[in-house]
Amino acid sequence: MKIPLLGKLLQIDHGAAAAFDQRLQERDQLRFVGWCVVSRLQLADSEVIALGVPI
Repeated sequence: MKIPLLGKLLQIDHGAAAAFDQRLQERDQLRFVGWCVVSRLQLADSEVIALGVPI
């Protein structure tokens, strides 16, 4: 299913490719932050401290 999308990505110019790479990096950073928050929340059922909220 993703093969046509890959074909389109290979045809974009370098400027668009650089912008696309920048968006991928930003998305990966957000995903990493989200993963850290989720993994902190999974340490305990009442891990509200992970969000910086005092109990």
